[in-house]
Amino acid sequence: MLKALVTEGYGRAEDNDHVGIFYEALKRGVKADKMAETLKTMKQLKGDLVEDQFIDNDAKLLNITNAVYNNKNLDVLLNKIGV
Repeated sequence: MLKALVTEGYGRAEDNDHVGIFYEALKRGVKADKMAETLKTMKQLKGDLVEDQFIDNDAKLLNITNAVYNNKNLDVLLNKIGV
């Protein structure tokens, strides 16, 4: 059970890091479709230690990050509550 908790915590921390990377790239003007294309290329060139599921999960995180980043209504609401 402890191993499962540690693994889950590590996975969440890794996801947080990836969301941060995607957010910063979007902020610098990198297009989400360019990052998605890079992830597809990584999937083709990956080594034995990387599973397709890892890259697929990153692609989902990218899509969510992009949707939140570009949601102007959410931006207005967050500004209203001081976030």
